[in-house]
Amino acid sequence: MEPQNKEFLILEALDAKENITQRQLSKQTGISLGQANYVLKSLMVKGLVKLEKFHKNSNKAKYVYLLTPKGIEAKSRLAVNFVVSKLKEYDSLRLKIEECLLALSEDHFDNFVFYGPDIVKDLITSVISDKNININISAHKSDINKFDKSTCNASGVVIFFDDNPGIRTEIKDLTGISSKNIISLL
Repeated sequence: MEPQNKEFLILEALDAKENITQRQLSKQTGISLGQANYVLKSLMVKGLVKLEKFHKNSNKAKYVYLLTPKGIEAKSRLAVNFVVSKLKEYDSLRLKIEECLLALSEDHFDNFVFYGPDIVKDLITSVISDKNININISAHKSDINKFDKSTCNASGVVIFFDDNPGIRTEIKDLTGISSKNIISLL
């Protein structure tokens, strides 16, 4: 994850709940505790966040992180950058899906098995519909352990969306499909 995205996630979490520990912040944002601590210190040095004692708590050592006006402005700017970067990722994935499906269609495949999350399956379905590509998802698996030869042999092609480096070999071993017919969208 890019440093700007980490800053955005932390600023957003602090804006939603200023009385939050670094451990809670780490858990909420998915950023390691050490990275959350580093990003918070960086944000304080930049003047985007300030640390104050929380006087309403009986534990006088308790502190809260507050966004400064400069921090609120930075959060807004980072939010726009975050959304733009996610839209670029979406457009890139959509184009890759379109190219992959068109190539399969040209090679006279009329269906395939998809392995990956539901949201990507929905995107694939949308591309098929929008571009009027004559190909179908014959099965969808989001759990590698649910793969079997009978599911995949009918189509002969598996498209996957998983960044695990050994997933192609695992699919090949489970299905018996040739490596050239196991296609990554990443």
